[in-house]
Amino acid sequence: MSDGDIETYQAGGMWHNRVVGERCVLSSHLEKKDAEMAGRAFAGRRRVGHIMRSILGRVQSERRYDQEDAARC
Repeated sequence: MSDGDIETYQAGGMWHNRVVGERCVLSSHLEKKDAEMAGRAFAGRRRVGHIMRSILGRVQSERRYDQEDAARC
């Protein structure tokens, strides 16, 4: 995980997305699946990684979107 990646996490009974290294929340969702889809979309547009955290804060999955574009060339 590096600064600039998108992180999906749970806090205060809701699921949120933010840029790693920043405090501002990009989006908030009631459902985990909705937050995950939004986080993937943010990461894809920015060509960075997406980190999905469990309700306990552990990394569940991590996917890089910048490497996929390079592999297609």
